[in-house]
Amino acid sequence: MTEDIILQGSSRTAFLYRIDGGMDERDRDEIEAMDSGYVLGQNWPSIVSDSVDLHHRMKYIRQRNLGFSFLRVGDPEFNIFLENIHPALPRTLAYIVSDFYRDGTSRVSDLMENCERRNPAGLTNAIMNGTYRTMMGEFLENVSNGTAGLTGERLLDHTQLDRVPADRFGCASISGDIHSGFTTQLILQIRFV
Repeated sequence: MTEDIILQGSSRTAFLYRIDGGMDERDRDEIEAMDSGYVLGQNWPSIVSDSVDLHHRMKYIRQRNLGFSFLRVGDPEFNIFLENIHPALPRTLAYIVSDFYRDGTSRVSDLMENCERRNPAGLTNAIMNGTYRTMMGEFLENVSNGTAGLTGERLLDHTQLDRVPADRFGCASISGDIHSGFTTQLILQIRFV
């Protein structure tokens, strides 16, 4: 339900990535051909979600051992907003967003555990100091505007990321070529649970 959404996915919340791991033109064509239209059957409208094609795209990326390297936040104003909360927040959110889309973990508290183990922003003593949890708590508090009655790190257990359907706002669409490299963008959307 949209009333549970605290950060609506849009082109403003896009994160751009380089696709790593040896992607070629055939891979791009395979990924771009995946859409929900190929799933047919007697229960067609009821069994297909908006994100069926996105699920298949991410499964293909996992099977081919392709990965994402963060390039930038799509909207410069959103990037400034994030950096004002914490300078490492854009890179941290980029890691969390790619982890979510690629591997499917959606609860923010679980994504934070993965983030702390990986330390994508290269922060010193980040786990010991709780830096990632604090910055994410501040971000969630800021975007939720206190609507949940929760503050800071307590929001981590009560929020999850949502997948935006493929090609909506350019989500998971592939651009580039074998010579310049392939890129994609993933959209951040967050809701209460």
